[in-house]
Amino acid sequence: GFGKNKSTGRGHYQISMEKYDWRIPEVPNACLLLSNMVPDETDAPEISYRGFTKYGKLGGSMAQSESPFKKPIFMFSPGSVIWSKEKPRGRMVTGIHPDNNMIVQNLYAYSIPISVKREA
Repeated sequence: GFGKNKSTGRGHYQISMEKYDWRIPEVPNACLLLSNMVPDETDAPEISYRGFTKYGKLGGSMAQSESPFKKPIFMFSPGSVIWSKEKPRGRMVTGIHPDNNMIVQNLYAYSIPISVKREA
């Protein structure tokens, strides 16, 4: 299982897949974020977003360190719109644990190109 309830059996899930033909617009002007993301310095600066601060903690044997808590990270939520024809990259966030620099958070972006009408 996965997640904080894995030891109680609640981290169990099943996956089913269906084929879906996503049509990429002819002239995309934005990208729709499908994952949590922290932007890379090369990502477009204009974004319409909903974000949150994640207060993470370590799991498994890593939680037995002196501090099981990660530093807070502000990230953009799925559904945010990046106003760019280029897909956002996102990044791997480092330095998120006070004692162990090997601990990182994967916040690379998964996104799809979209076309959105903007009002002036």
